[in-house]
Amino acid sequence: MQKLRLRAGSERQVQVHFLWYGTRTGANRDKSGAYLFLPGEKGAQVYSFSEPPLVRVSRGPLYSDITSCLRHVTHTVRLYHLEGHAGRSLEISNMVDIRSQVNRELVMRIVTDVASGNRFHSDLNSFQMQQRRTLSKLPLQANFYPMTSAAFLQDAETRITVLSAQSQGVASLRPGELELVLDRRLQQDDNRGLGQGVMDNKRTSSLYHLLLEERRGGQEVGGASVEHLSLLAHLTSLSLSHPPITMVAPVDVQVPKLRPFLPLRSSLPCDLHLLNLRTLEDPQITPPT
Repeated sequence: MQKLRLRAGSERQVQVHFLWYGTRTGANRDKSGAYLFLPGEKGAQVYSFSEPPLVRVSRGPLYSDITSCLRHVTHTVRLYHLEGHAGRSLEISNMVDIRSQVNRELVMRIVTDVASGNRFHSDLNSFQMQQRRTLSKLPLQANFYPMTSAAFLQDAETRITVLSAQSQGVASLRPGELELVLDRRLQQDDNRGLGQGVMDNKRTSSLYHLLLEERRGGQEVGGASVEHLSLLAHLTSLSLSHPPITMVAPVDVQVPKLRPFLPLRSSLPCDLHLLNLRTLEDPQITPPT
């Protein structure tokens, strides 16, 4: 368990836990597989370890972070000392390796003191946000939803947003909590067409940004509502989905010079994202003027 403290006008307490989900037992019962999530009757079990984790703390002018090295996951929380959207959120990264496990699924649970009730929001397509409700009458697996790149909890005063660089399952089984599925390793086929279990696991990385924002004039939680990510959350999500590509060449290698291409007189507006742009570097082709 790791405890964090976020401040954006008001202060919120945040804890990060890791948990295991098993699968059903019994010879004649369906079990979790590539397409089915059928947890055992005990539900989530707290991730326990026999030896204390190795903890490394780093401080510098660009960022400070703390890394906890556990047997199956290396967990890092980093704060950037920068202006702009990069310095407004916490970066959370995990490196997961569960190849030694059988019929287990690793989950990261974020626990906050946000009074979100039984409602939270997750995105449909990295743009539209859909309100989700956790219903006690449904089985546990029916309260998990897909999350393409974002999910948030909110009350009348604050909103805590989790922005993700990868798609995964998400749930809010208790008020103020979010559960994110990190990796799954299941030995049996679930009779849905794949013909095998999920046993080809590799070391799997996951990257998130945790953002705390104030809600001015926010409504109380309850009832249907249409919500959107803030502009700050959109910019942070774009930086996760479209990271810069850094290319390095040896000093003694001559890198071909590229012709300058300046199609715009000024920068694009902050709410406009350029998805793709290509130039032709053939010297025989003259670009249009």
